[in-house]
Amino acid sequence: MTLVLKICTGVAFAVLVLGIGFWKLVGIEAMHVMQILFVASILVASLPPPLAPASELWPALGYNNMFTDFPRLYDFGTPELPKTLIQMQMGARFVQNCNYMIAGQLLVVLVGGIFFLLSKAVTKYNEPLLKVAKFVLVDILMVLILFNCVGVGFSLGLHILYWNRSQIQPI
Repeated sequence: MTLVLKICTGVAFAVLVLGIGFWKLVGIEAMHVMQILFVASILVASLPPPLAPASELWPALGYNNMFTDFPRLYDFGTPELPKTLIQMQMGARFVQNCNYMIAGQLLVVLVGGIFFLLSKAVTKYNEPLLKVAKFVLVDILMVLILFNCVGVGFSLGLHILYWNRSQIQPI
């Protein structure tokens, strides 16, 4: 079952990437199915064996392990979390669950802005640079924002749910 779910996630990511160039909403829909499956597994207090692999689909929300990659970066003083959340590698604070993916959106805006400014500065290549800027700022940014919607909503819900349950108030 784990292999099947990982293959489905891989196919959803492939459709998402291919969808950027062709039909954006198909890629987003394929990815949202996997995201909703992952997020819905939190509703079950103890996952039954057939659903247990769904809790390992955390990459469906994007790679957001900044505070796992750098454990001494900041101590959130998080409360005791349910076993399901721990298995899903989710944290109680918003920035624990949405960090690299939000930074990716800012990076796309920066790259698109650079191409736009280059199109205004270099008049000889105005048209191609403007096309690239439009593709980056419209198509890629829209796909990234839609991809992150489920993760941001879920992370905000966790943040609000666990707001008062630790010694340290979240930032």
